[in-house]
Amino acid sequence: RAETRTDPGRIVLAADPMVGPDQVRLSVADNSDGLPEETRQHIFDPFFAVLSNRPDLQGLDLALAYQMARRIGGELDVESKVGTGTRFVLNLPAAAPPGRDQNDEP
Repeated sequence: RAETRTDPGRIVLAADPMVGPDQVRLSVADNSDGLPEETRQHIFDPFFAVLSNRPDLQGLDLALAYQMARRIGGELDVESKVGTGTRFVLNLPAAAPPGRDQNDEP
């Protein structure tokens, strides 16, 4: 049985300038139906697509974002619980890593 949402969708963007020693946190949260544990376990895997009915989606966007964040010393994580929404959290270094200019190619 399909259920229809009656409440409006909500997206919250947040930026915390200093959440740790020299770190910046960006987050995107929504009040969606949330993600089941099995989906959360694979959400950053290459070619994993949550919406299997959309052949135009390749399942690379979150995998690439995860790899890029780690490459520059950051972290990308997902917090979600079925029925309560989903939150993606991106922690990044506030400055370029030592020995690396901010204009260097990644």
